[in-house]
Amino acid sequence: MDEGYYIDNGLEYYCSDECLHKHYTEEEYEEMYDDSNGYSYWTEWNVQIQSYRKYTR
Repeated sequence: MDEGYYIDNGLEYYCSDECLHKHYTEEEYEEMYDDSNGYSYWTEWNVQIQSYRKYTR
């Protein structure tokens, strides 16, 4: 998933409108979004996964 809804400062993520609206109505989301002043919004992110080796002695 590289885009979707970021809810309540990252406590929840939803990949589409359909997924979001299984948990929140449009009105509830708009209240959380707060005209770009809230901690919930739709976004795109680019996450690079790095592999780390665990060294033991």
